[in-house]
Amino acid sequence: MVGSAYYVVVYTMTRKRRTTQNIVVGGAAGAVPVLVGSVIATLRAILAYAVVLVAVSLLPAFTLGARYAVPVTALDAYLLFLAARALQRRTVRSSARLFHYSLLYLAAVCACGAVAALVVGG
Repeated sequence: MVGSAYYVVVYTMTRKRRTTQNIVVGGAAGAVPVLVGSVIATLRAILAYAVVLVAVSLLPAFTLGARYAVPVTALDAYLLFLAARALQRRTVRSSARLFHYSLLYLAAVCACGAVAALVVGG
């Protein structure tokens, strides 16, 4: 929608025949739909990768048991929630929250593995 309005108002009515910058302005107008589509595809991919990450993060539970599985399942649930919310809302804020949580998530999953290994092995 924004790309179409920009194309009609800015490019066609003001720049197309009046400036040497018509190629730059027209290229920007043409790029907007592609950028919007790539953001949506990226968010869907993030959700798919989050699902795979959750499955992989639970594999150590087979050897480390419930002391690993319970806290990691809680971490996984919140990760999936944030990924789904980022896909639904499509805002910078929801994407930033998912990104920042993913940093905490990775450290927390590693810590859960280390603690569970010490308890199981010790």
